[in-house]
Amino acid sequence: MRDKLDSSMSWAVAIAKRVGLGLVMGAMAVIAHAQGIDESLRERLQRSDQYFRFYTEVCDSRPPVHWVGPDSLVYWDECGENAGTWVLAEPASNRSRPVLPAVVLLNRIANGSVPKPDRLHNMPYVLSPDKTSLVFAYAGRTFSLAVATGELKEVNSASTEGWPWLEGAQIAPDGAKIAIADADGLKIRSRDGVLFKTAGERDYTWELPPNAWSADGRQVVVMRTDVRKVHHIPVVDYLGALESVEMVPYAKVGSPIAKTEAYVFDVTTRRLQRVGLGAIPDSMQQGAYLWFAGWRPDGKQAFLLRLSRNAKRLQLLAFDPRTAEAHALLTEKNDRTFVAGLDFAVDGWSKQFLPLDASAGFLWMSERDGWRHVYAYGYDGQLKHQVTQGEFPVQEVIGVDPRRDLVYVLSSSDPAAPYATQVDVVPLSGGSLTRVSKSSGQHRASLSPSGQFLLDEWSNLQQPRVRDVLDLRGGRNMRLTVADAGALLPLHRRPPEAFSSLAADGKTRLYGVLYLPVDFQPELKYPVVDIIYAGPFTTAVPQGFIGTDESLRAESLAQLGFVTIVVDARGTPGRGKAFQDANYGRLGQTEIPDHVAVITQAATTRPYMDLDRVGIWGHSWGGYFAIRAMLTAPKMFKAGYAGAPGAFTEEAIIMEPYMDTREANPEGYAMASNEKLASNLQGSLKLMHGTSDTNATFSTTMRMADALIRSGKHFDMLVMPGQPHSLQGAMDDYYWDDVRLFFLEKLGARRSDASGEKFSAKAEN
Repeated sequence: MRDKLDSSMSWAVAIAKRVGLGLVMGAMAVIAHAQGIDESLRERLQRSDQYFRFYTEVCDSRPPVHWVGPDSLVYWDECGENAGTWVLAEPASNRSRPVLPAVVLLNRIANGSVPKPDRLHNMPYVLSPDKTSLVFAYAGRTFSLAVATGELKEVNSASTEGWPWLEGAQIAPDGAKIAIADADGLKIRSRDGVLFKTAGERDYTWELPPNAWSADGRQVVVMRTDVRKVHHIPVVDYLGALESVEMVPYAKVGSPIAKTEAYVFDVTTRRLQRVGLGAIPDSMQQGAYLWFAGWRPDGKQAFLLRLSRNAKRLQLLAFDPRTAEAHALLTEKNDRTFVAGLDFAVDGWSKQFLPLDASAGFLWMSERDGWRHVYAYGYDGQLKHQVTQGEFPVQEVIGVDPRRDLVYVLSSSDPAAPYATQVDVVPLSGGSLTRVSKSSGQHRASLSPSGQFLLDEWSNLQQPRVRDVLDLRGGRNMRLTVADAGALLPLHRRPPEAFSSLAADGKTRLYGVLYLPVDFQPELKYPVVDIIYAGPFTTAVPQGFIGTDESLRAESLAQLGFVTIVVDARGTPGRGKAFQDANYGRLGQTEIPDHVAVITQAATTRPYMDLDRVGIWGHSWGGYFAIRAMLTAPKMFKAGYAGAPGAFTEEAIIMEPYMDTREANPEGYAMASNEKLASNLQGSLKLMHGTSDTNATFSTTMRMADALIRSGKHFDMLVMPGQPHSLQGAMDDYYWDDVRLFFLEKLGARRSDASGEKFSAKAEN
């Protein structure tokens, strides 16, 4: 139900999501002409769009940084003195140099290109298995660039040198073998030829998990997902004269879920074995989710994570690759609420478990004491001790210094900024945290192989992304890249105003941000729009410079003359188990009261907020809650726009971890239904859905529309033909224009007194 724009680190995703950027002003002019929008409104819409896409004007080095030696790293320079090429940095000597000068790189790879670009920008690349070369593509050709010598050569993508660029492939650490899983099936080959090959089947597909190869390259783990018994939804193509239907697997609440199998292939014997998981525990009789968790460094064991369907049991399974028989090493359980949810299924599983060397055992993440912390275990599954502790969550383990037995973690250990992340260090034996990062905001980090240096990437609401290399043993730090936001100066953009207030329970503190128009005048009265997501597996309030999808839309909408708010209510992650469990089993019952409480409190010290004109917009989970707000708090919310709204009948992994199964919690599911509350609608409601949505199905909007019609309630609807859950290119532009015009029409513009007329999007004749 969610495609979230993740702060200032995911710009490549953001750019890809907003394809066709150069067409937007022309498209907007067409819409403006067609609707008779006057020049004043046209200018405001254009300014709103500029703010929506402000991140595209920030110069930043977007490709990831990679360690290529014990203490050296390589990165793409987009804005610095070596802009347009890769740079090799040596923190120990505080020196850096281009791998190949930018002009030379451009001339060699763009030779014959018409037209030839002035320079190269943010080139995607991958490392060779031995980390000695960069592999990248340009104009349909694949290249290899030696990090140490700058030697550049064109390579065949099917050759061993070009293997790193193949999609759906993983190369063994020795670079001599490759595994490929795609629609055609599974293939494992060496330099000399195919070692194993099997065809794929529809709805029974092969997949390669991350880090699938053992360190010695003798075995590779492969997963296979069986969705043949999963419910399939029809996705209809209405755009051709002859409609066509594709049936897409979609595991709905209460229906069968996917069955995932693990296999291990031995290069020496050329044998593929299915991993035996043993007897199915009673807690997993209704189904379970399975992930590959990694290899023990000595290759003696591999590990799987298995989560029960209701998410109350999480097992770590270990198996010997020679016998392929697994056994449960430990079980994390929570009978009262849940152990893990959708964020775990998306990528949280990769942060759950970290294998160390044979004598040290492994690190395990758990919320068993109410906060997410690190625990040390032996490979026999016995708990050694708790590594981190305190009333704050550890978000992930960054790495372990192999020489000094120090654990580096990303935590939210500052009580004054509970959502900010910082880099801390703690002895492997346990103890107090020591802060490593120096700046406030949102951090990501990686440890050098030697353990001496730490790459710290950070930003905050005022500062675009900075990359620093910190010497953890007291030497000189090194700055790699600084994003340049100078192009934003003509916008006169201001960071959002951070605030806190109390939840509806009158005691829990909530945090949010508020956006004002660039030409804000405090003596006027402004309509208010709440930008909501409220899904129980993520947060919406920005912590970094670019922010989230919700904050981008809030900032954009504010420029039309609204005060916009983004807040993370109770039930969202990142602040401890009790905070997230506040709405366990009763989603839909606490979130809107919290948002009403926040808006009401914010207005007590902000007289420019007009609480007689409050709207709400959300997409996906936010779409569900936008409808929910209109039906459960009609005195507060006068206009609501719900994009691609979900429902509690939908995907099992999205709902069941936070609600339990429908059989176990029928009352909670019944209370969460928006359809049953359709008769409560009083204000203006609009629904939007793409007909090819396979995250929140098109049927959810059809059922909501049916309930509203049967209740005699009038509403508006926008259907986007052929569009998925996250609309693409010009379709997203059209959708967002429609949202902006909807709120201008329904809530009106800023005014000097409470008796002013609503603003009309139509030009006067």
